[in-house]
Amino acid sequence: MIIFDIETTGLDPFSDKVITIQTKRGNNISIWKEWEAGELSVLEKCLGFLAGISGNETILGYNNLKFDVPFIAQRLAVYGRFDDSIYRLLYNKKWFDLYQYLGDDYHSMEVWLGKIGLTKNDLGIQGKDIPRLYEEGKFDIIERYIEQELQMCERLFQELGRKFPP
Repeated sequence: MIIFDIETTGLDPFSDKVITIQTKRGNNISIWKEWEAGELSVLEKCLGFLAGISGNETILGYNNLKFDVPFIAQRLAVYGRFDDSIYRLLYNKKWFDLYQYLGDDYHSMEVWLGKIGLTKNDLGIQGKDIPRLYEEGKFDIIERYIEQELQMCERLFQELGRKFPP
């Protein structure tokens, strides 16, 4: 299983940009950072990563099908890089979206973590703080937040599996 997430400067893919794309596969965390290579490079590295994922591997995230994947697609379109092959690459994967699984009702991951007795992070920040931290150049805090968020997404999935086995 691969945990997948993005961070952006806002919610509008036409005017905001992707600042990180991050994955967790086993114990390996990869973070592609806009502040190191530029947004287009981050998007292209993500595409390369996705191209290497077999059709049997599950990509897990929270709101990845309604936010992350469409945001990436639109940002690629802004750069003139979105076509039918990119569409197939993005959408012909085995995505599992915890947000939709848990009811698609605008609850944050923090709400669900709280319901099962977990806390998201010890940094005292939320996703809405990321654009400000980015503007302030506090990239180390963003990276710590990202790592904890990937781990909490995985733990939420594991706890749900324990409480509601297939």
